[in-house]
Amino acid sequence: MGITKKQLEILKFIEEYQRKNNGISPSLEEIKNHFKLNAVSTVFGHLEKLKKEGLIEKEWNSKRGIKIKKKIPLVGVVSAGLPVETFENKEELDIQNLFLEGENFALKVSGNSMIEEGIYEGDLIILNKNRKPENGDLVIAMVDGEMTLKKYYRIGEKIKLQPANPNFKPIFANEKEVKIQGIVIALVRKFNK
Repeated sequence: MGITKKQLEILKFIEEYQRKNNGISPSLEEIKNHFKLNAVSTVFGHLEKLKKEGLIEKEWNSKRGIKIKKKIPLVGVVSAGLPVETFENKEELDIQNLFLEGENFALKVSGNSMIEEGIYEGDLIILNKNRKPENGDLVIAMVDGEMTLKKYYRIGEKIKLQPANPNFKPIFANEKEVKIQGIVIALVRKFNK
């Protein structure tokens, strides 16, 4: 990515400002003042570079018209049933209105073992690779080289991967046999018209 440290700081400031202000963007003047810049034209130049790099959209006729463009990789399909292999994919999922931190990726759900958690076949789940799982977290776990979507529970040295459908049985494995690929942090449902 060809942006400067200052431009990255401005991008992070915009994200944080939007998070604190219900999605409203800072004005160019507010950005200028926050970074103690000499002129609004300097802010404009930084925003133009961020726009050129595909990181923001700017409605120039709007005082607060900055939109963060966020995309994360859609890397494949995960089973909400019996474990299956995922596949690498070059698609991206536009997550314009989600405020996400850390390294994230998305998977499409196949199966119905998590329906009591409100996760259905065809849903897209967004995962964070950086967080460590806590009991009750929804996780993508790799067991015996295959991935599955389940609720995570640590019981001593064992890991219990619990489905949210009474028709499926939990998976029990030793701690060393389970590799957590990500924690579910958001769900995207695409409705058919």
